[in-house]
Amino acid sequence: MKTNILVFLLLIVSICESENDTWVVTYGEDLTTYATSQVVLDDGSVIIAGYYNGQRTKFGNTNLTLNGELNSFLAKINVDGNLEWVRSVGSGGVTYLTEIKLEKQSQQIIAVGDFGNFTSSSESKIETANGIVSSRGRDSFVLRIELNGNILSGSTITEYPSYKIKSFDIDLEGAIYLMLESDLAANLLVPNQFNSEVKLLKINKDFGIQTPFLSHHELKGTGIKIISTSLSRLKISIREKEFMSSVYEVENSKIIKKITFKTKESNVLNLSSMLIDDYGNTFLTGSFSNGLSIDGREISSAEESFNKTNQDRLRTVKAFIIKLNNEDELNWYSISNTVSTSINVEDIDISNNGYVSITGTSVGAVDFQSKKTWEKKSHNYIPQSLFIAKFDSLGTNTTTYQDKPSVFSSGKSITYFNGYIYLSGRIGGEGRIMDHKIGKDEGTNFYIGKIKF
Repeated sequence: MKTNILVFLLLIVSICESENDTWVVTYGEDLTTYATSQVVLDDGSVIIAGYYNGQRTKFGNTNLTLNGELNSFLAKINVDGNLEWVRSVGSGGVTYLTEIKLEKQSQQIIAVGDFGNFTSSSESKIETANGIVSSRGRDSFVLRIELNGNILSGSTITEYPSYKIKSFDIDLEGAIYLMLESDLAANLLVPNQFNSEVKLLKINKDFGIQTPFLSHHELKGTGIKIISTSLSRLKISIREKEFMSSVYEVENSKIIKKITFKTKESNVLNLSSMLIDDYGNTFLTGSFSNGLSIDGREISSAEESFNKTNQDRLRTVKAFIIKLNNEDELNWYSISNTVSTSINVEDIDISNNGYVSITGTSVGAVDFQSKKTWEKKSHNYIPQSLFIAKFDSLGTNTTTYQDKPSVFSSGKSITYFNGYIYLSGRIGGEGRIMDHKIGKDEGTNFYIGKIKF
């Protein structure tokens, strides 16, 4: 009898501890602070990158001052949600840190970004242990950073000046693959903005050798965001037209396969995030406004793409997630039932037991026919809200969550770790993420959280 009581008490304590070790914290307290990327470390702490251009950006008791037009930051939050350290990155001009990843061999952070200067007279620079990385133009850069925030080394991308790094990945040997896009794509005055050049560049772990990876192929497009490597496979995604995106598989510097995704012409398709698991399966997610096909196979029929009850006839969109097996055959897909006037799927990750979750931002409700829903669905969300959707190994949507902020909220990055989800984004005004109330009546913060989902 005593043994049963003891087991029961231990179970209660275990459940309480599990519920109490989730957290969500906010930093920035400034309208101009953005989190762009996160890396969860083996001890459950998380390093987060972003940028700011406010004169005083607050991280707990630390104020980051602005040196130039726009600076970036790196911060480390421990497993309990407490700030361990924060540091600014860049000075003198404009410095964007856009993405970070962990190089597992060295246990160091690889970071990419661009200097983004709009005026040639303003020099941007980043101090490293091996010297200064700088540019007077819109050059891109890559950095190697220790887990204590010390920037060891860096390099500008000399092979393609004035190209922006859209995404990158690291292979098992530490080589870094960069996807770059010509800066003309950012100029809205260019007559055909889907005719910008796309380049793939491979650099070694010391940043010393920069090798064009697709020397015999000229890729055209814009809106590129995805690059992923696994099992010696390299896949990239390019938005070739407003209504069409393609996924290319690259091997030995040659394109060996292409999969094309389309929606109805004059409508919009965004293929926004991709993940390749350890078995070679590919997960893709994004949004479309009217019909969806893969290599000509229709998986969602075209229909009237406007909300007729809206006086302005705003275009409505749906979110989707697709799984392809290791032979690139369609395994399963799920499409949201409800339509939104705007939806952006930002990130995707997979757990050790095969659950896949996506996060992003929606104006309107997001519903994948959930078995379990954290919030009662409503079409009256204002005006922009975070959502998370979870799918099992068969593609069944098991849980959907959507925030109801007083101003807005967004989901930017999502990472599974030891049964938890680490989530980051922005919050304007007050809101909730699961059972955690965050934000303030006034002001905008970025948040980072460790949650059960």
